Amino acid sequence: MFKQPDQPIRLRPKHTLKRRLMIAFALFALCLMTLFTLYALAFAYTVEDAYLEQGLEMEAERQLAAQSSQQQWLQPLDPNTQLLIGDADFPPAVVRGLEDNPRRREFAGAQGRHYHLYRIQSKPKTVWLLAEVSDRLVFRRMRAGVAKIVGWSAGIAMLAALLIGWLIARRTTEPLSRLVEAVTAIEPGQLPESHALQHAGSARDDEVGVLSQSLDAMVQRVRAFVEREQEFTRDVSHELRTPLSVIRSASERLAQDNTLGTTAQGQLTAIRLSTARLQQVIGTLLGLAREPDSAPETATVALLPTLEQVIIEQSTWHDDPNLDLLVEVEPGTKVVINQGVLEVLLSNLIGNAMSHAQADGKQRRRVRIRIANGRLCISNPSRTGLSKADFQTYQRRANSTGFGLGLSIVERLCERFSIGLNVEHAAGLVTISFPVSES
Repeated sequence: MFKQPDQPIRLRPKHTLKRRLMIAFALFALCLMTLFTLYALAFAYTVEDAYLEQGLEMEAERQLAAQSSQQQWLQPLDPNTQLLIGDADFPPAVVRGLEDNPRRREFAGAQGRHYHLYRIQSKPKTVWLLAEVSDRLVFRRMRAGVAKIVGWSAGIAMLAALLIGWLIARRTTEPLSRLVEAVTAIEPGQLPESHALQHAGSARDDEVGVLSQSLDAMVQRVRAFVEREQEFTRDVSHELRTPLSVIRSASERLAQDNTLGTTAQGQLTAIRLSTARLQQVIGTLLGLAREPDSAPETATVALLPTLEQVIIEQSTWHDDPNLDLLVEVEPGTKVVINQGVLEVLLSNLIGNAMSHAQADGKQRRRVRIRIANGRLCISNPSRTGLSKADFQTYQRRANSTGFGLGLSIVERLCERFSIGLNVEHAAGLVTISFPVSES
């Protein structure tokens, strides 16, 4: 029924900060190379077009000067340039381009030809200069070489970016990784000394250093808090056990006095039993405050006598003639469990059920205790459901009778010793159950 708690989980990041920094530097280098490549291409094509356009402008000025002085058009100096007047025959590529866009001045023709069109005048007839510039497109012939240069440059830039990113990431994340390892290595009972985490963070003056100092301060506050709680636990153990031992010893001596009546003897017996149970409960609660690896010793316990003892004790607090308690547990039933833990669980759960059982039409309140499917079930009628979330909410209400500290202890005990507590609401019944291992 009890099991040792799992070992602390050593977390490992799925995506390390070093990897992310290297990817960020590589993407930045790639974007930068792409941007500059686009700028270089745009600059090369712009300069080439400007050069070709300037040649046509110079030829146009020469033609206009000849027309002004000699009243005639001259043969263009460039053998690849034609002077077209009026409705002259344009190459098919130029015709198609002008039909699509009359303002277009650059045209790509068949067999790799490329044309530039320049208008000299529009009246009385339109005069054009048409240059076939395929052999002057220097950059187009250089594109393959430029692409190789750009590719190699991009590869070198990527490698350099990855190297720089790795160096920066290593310098940045190494102290952070040491800090993570130092934090994950902290055990609950072995908190590090002061400044241990600051040394793990290399006592830097950046964000990592501030983080290590903050974590170190927090650990020291937790350390002080744990020490105070341990001292309080030791003090409570000593201060409560001593007077309880005195009460128990005095009641045992009084029980030997034959002059006491039957009523007084019964009261003394109740005092002795309650004192012994209180000592056991204190031991259980102190065990709950200890480290998780100190699981309580288990033993074979007769379930029915323990139930009867708890019911008798709870009846003194819930003395109601309209309360019916139905116990469906075989006399020989035995379970393997720690005696103190079992008594604490039963006392709180049965007391809670007796306190919150709703009356039926005959004003009777019924609580049923039985074993079903290897679980001890404690049921009581209720008009409202109680889910697991409600259980956890009610247990934290300090002013909630029956749902306060008692259920908080039950929840903590079950969590501490891995007892599968279950809360169900069905057919108007609230059933709280936990598994019992029969011997």
